[in-house]
Amino acid sequence: MTTISEEKLEDQLNKINQQINETEKQYPFIVTTIVAALGVAATIFTTILKNDLNNVSVKIVNMVVFLFPVLVLLVMAYILQLFRQVALLRGYAAYLEEEINVRSKQAILLWNSKYINGFIQNNGPNILIMIISLLAAFALLGIYVCYFLTKSSIQSVYKIGILIIFLLLLFAEAQQFTKNDFYRRLSYWKAKTENEKIVRVLLFSECKRIIAKSGVGKALSLQMKALECTKIHCTLDKRDFFNIIHINTFGLKSMLIAKKCRKKKIPVVITAHTILEDFKNSFKFTYSPFIQKCFKKWLLKYYSVADLIIAPSEYVKELLQGPEYGISTPIIVVSNGVDVGLFSAGDPQEDKKEIVRFINSKVNLSKEKIKISDKIIIGVGLYLERKGIYEFIEIAKKMPQYKFIWFGYTPALYIPKKINRLIRNTKKVPNLIFPGYVDHRLLAKAYKSADVFLMLSKCETEGLVVLEAMASKTQMILNKIPVYDAWIKDMVHCYKIDLKENTLKELKILIEEIINGEKKPTIQKAFQLVKEKDLKKVGQKLAHIYERMIFEDGQDNI
Repeated sequence: MTTISEEKLEDQLNKINQQINETEKQYPFIVTTIVAALGVAATIFTTILKNDLNNVSVKIVNMVVFLFPVLVLLVMAYILQLFRQVALLRGYAAYLEEEINVRSKQAILLWNSKYINGFIQNNGPNILIMIISLLAAFALLGIYVCYFLTKSSIQSVYKIGILIIFLLLLFAEAQQFTKNDFYRRLSYWKAKTENEKIVRVLLFSECKRIIAKSGVGKALSLQMKALECTKIHCTLDKRDFFNIIHINTFGLKSMLIAKKCRKKKIPVVITAHTILEDFKNSFKFTYSPFIQKCFKKWLLKYYSVADLIIAPSEYVKELLQGPEYGISTPIIVVSNGVDVGLFSAGDPQEDKKEIVRFINSKVNLSKEKIKISDKIIIGVGLYLERKGIYEFIEIAKKMPQYKFIWFGYTPALYIPKKINRLIRNTKKVPNLIFPGYVDHRLLAKAYKSADVFLMLSKCETEGLVVLEAMASKTQMILNKIPVYDAWIKDMVHCYKIDLKENTLKELKILIEEIINGEKKPTIQKAFQLVKEKDLKKVGQKLAHIYERMIFEDGQDNI
């Protein structure tokens, strides 16, 4: 932290408070102006409503009709500019005040609450007058509209349109009052990062609600949790202050904000959650060769904007650096991570009882109820062909003595008709259940309740559900795909089956051997392996990357 004497801090704080007081002195004058304008407008309209147009010419009426909303709008804009200036000063003062209190070993003040309460106490009458003025302005605009609705000329319709536009603009300006807290935080963090040389990262993802149940959505929440274990400060608000950005999605908004940050010389980190190989044959529109070709070109253009690409696995890094993509941007491998403590905690017997109750509450009349003694095989993921859902359903048909449960959900709108048809036809398979999406707490219990975790995905960039199964000490059967080759060994950490070469008959035999105890368990070695991807270690890696990019690479943009 920069060394500044307490006397200098107090001097800076006094100057800031003086600026705040000088700015707030302008409020009464502005309020008086608004009240005067409203008085003039009310007088004119009283005359208009009495149909006494002898004293007021039509030209004056038209002038008021157009100029009054403009006047109110300009005054409102000026007020909000002053409010913003005061809010920014408050934020910087809060930082200085916090510094003083830290040095004197006093409790850090709740500056946000303090300043809001102080502002209301000192400016209560002014705020009340401003609110009344705003309401009166809206009422007068309503009178304008009602007055002109009685006219049928094109000119009157034109005037109504102008008035409605002004009304919307006034509403938009009024909304700015709610942003004062945002401006205080902006100024506070700017001062903090400047003086203490700390990292404040924007974790950016677009369409958060849509992707919340996907792997990319999970990765964002995992990053936030990983950074809680470090000194890194993070925000999800792109309007907030930050000195590095970490992007998880690949859409147009992601591209635009990445380019904007590059222009401002803010380091841009992008995690390559998505590649063409796991994009195609997933959702309905991804089966088109033309779409696949366009998507690959977009990825090449998008990833080239980054200062650094984080690959979730060695497989993704090698693929992006290879001849297929040829990306020259620096790439480093950092796992998405897993909360080992969450998925390893709990009593398997109690967890199974809770899962059985939950599943049975979801089962309809065409399905068999689950018993505690039943052998359970689970799959986790979206309803995608790439995830191996077809093979999961087919193997369930061939093994009616076991219960097969698939956790996850995808709206029918996004998946091909053949997958929709396939899932609808599972009503005839009594031992196969689709309970839908569940939260991470229930999912952790589901892993521990399962006898086998069956992951037959044909392509993954890492496979978050695999990490979760390993942390839960669940016996795994994985499809043999390149992403696992570098770190998950067959018959050491799991059992692999190559669906390209083997049939479902071989898979059936493997499942039976594992459940019957004929295969050696691999769960302990898998658990030891996944500890290296615990969120605490992932957080430390991310923190090191952010600090290096901001400070060591000469890209300090604070």
